Amino acid sequence: MTGVERTRCVDWLRGLGRLKEARTMISQALTIYSAITDNLGRANALHGLGEIHQARYNYPNVQKSFDAALRIYTSMGDRLGQANTIQRLGEIHQARWNLDCARESFAKASGLYRRIGSRCGQANALYGLGQIQQARGKIDDAEIFFEEALDIYTHIGDALGRATATHGLGEIQQSRSLFTEAKKLFITALVIQTEVGYICGRAASLVGLGDIHCAMPRPRYADAESYYIEALAAAFRSGHYHALASALIGLADIHRARSEDLEAEDLYITALLFYTNIEEGMGRAKVLLELGQLRVLQRRHREARALLTRAGKLSTRLSCEVLRSRSEELLTEALEAEALSIHLPGSPIMLATQRLDEVADITPSLPSRISAQAA
Repeated sequence: MTGVERTRCVDWLRGLGRLKEARTMISQALTIYSAITDNLGRANALHGLGEIHQARYNYPNVQKSFDAALRIYTSMGDRLGQANTIQRLGEIHQARWNLDCARESFAKASGLYRRIGSRCGQANALYGLGQIQQARGKIDDAEIFFEEALDIYTHIGDALGRATATHGLGEIQQSRSLFTEAKKLFITALVIQTEVGYICGRAASLVGLGDIHCAMPRPRYADAESYYIEALAAAFRSGHYHALASALIGLADIHRARSEDLEAEDLYITALLFYTNIEEGMGRAKVLLELGQLRVLQRRHREARALLTRAGKLSTRLSCEVLRSRSEELLTEALEAEALSIHLPGSPIMLATQRLDEVADITPSLPSRISAQAA
């Protein structure tokens, strides 16, 4: 099974809610392979378990499964198995914002793929390297990696890879505020993702389209809202919690623009819980910042101070200078205003944020009205 086929298979199983069943079957296969001393079978089964854990955002078990598979592949001299597993480990490091480790993994995987002549693998590694540059704000370098990956995907006829790289290029244009170009790229990616049945990718592209309509000089909130709701449906079906949280934030931003603070707060908190559950530190930092800014505008300075302090600390740990600087600016504003105002009573949001670090295993559930929209 190729990497693309495996990705679609895992996505399909996740969409059907059958990841637990898949994990059970692969575990049984691992037991059999171990009993008959089939090392290649063991390594492949461990790699498969790692992918299932990755789809469930179970990062500790992902690491253990991939590390075990990598040891076997290495002992056997299976360079393709090594490269595929190192690539996956890079994705895990990236998801947990360990950017240096992720870059090292992608670079190592790229070298292995090049030596064994795996064009698809090399494109995947180049795309990963582009994402690292993008996360560091080096969008020109990221664009070069994405374009190189797109050229390879196009040459080998990899439709899913082509959609993924096109989406990445859409994000680059979006970051440059070139909204027309970004929209064309997201739509191109969306069409391909729909054709190949890649639901997770559809969710991400729909979020991108929603973000563009919100960021336009003259925001088109009604169109953005439609995209976010459609993204919620796709993300909800496929269990793509990152896209789900991103769509919730987009809807929250729209409610805040309409001065519907209670609705915005509800959506921000739900997104924050999702990000916490999947250990997405950058997402958490962004939502804490948005909640803090909301509290500043509401003149609830004590709550704003608590939220922005947490956002600043998390941004510092993640080495995100943009978020850290913005958190400090808003915190200074809140402290100055707090010194001149009467504190309003605390709200449930304070209790929610205080408990986030204690959450070990949240089973995410959307508010009933959001579930109805996603159905």
